[in-house]
Amino acid sequence: MWKSMMAAVAIAAMSTSALAQSAFYEKSIHRWSIFGIPQSTTPYKECWAREDFDDGSQFGINQITDQSTMSLFVRNTNWNITVDEGVTDQVRINLYSGDKIIHSHPFTATATSDKNMIAIYGMPFEYYALLSKATHARIIMPRKISDMAFPLENSANAIREIGKCLNSARGLFN
Repeated sequence: MWKSMMAAVAIAAMSTSALAQSAFYEKSIHRWSIFGIPQSTTPYKECWAREDFDDGSQFGINQITDQSTMSLFVRNTNWNITVDEGVTDQVRINLYSGDKIIHSHPFTATATSDKNMIAIYGMPFEYYALLSKATHARIIMPRKISDMAFPLENSANAIREIGKCLNSARGLFN
């Protein structure tokens, strides 16, 4: 149930700026939009960083104030994921700095109701440091779904802004 609700919020956060009306934090850096929104069903707040690509695909990072893990959401306009919402499968995320792989790890991805989007819940908090160092990434998908390679331009700045958003959500000074 929680993952289904989280996916519904993610679909909204990844597709429109409708949530910006209730945002307590907003910042833009190149192709990144960073914003903080209150959760409707809990007293906690969540912070998002979303990178938008020219073809309409997106990479999103989500952190909720009461959790020690983060979630990733990836939308690829070329995907047509045909499994039901909530079905999980293994994906591999390769992070690169220049031409060199700096990290490669399998993760469990969850299908969402958006057939172009996957969610990866429970990412270790330490993954922020790896994303900050990466210049681009590749997600290797299962089930003959095309892989997705994308730049992570200004990811270190976007991740710093997530930290500022979280501080703001907790009532701390930046």
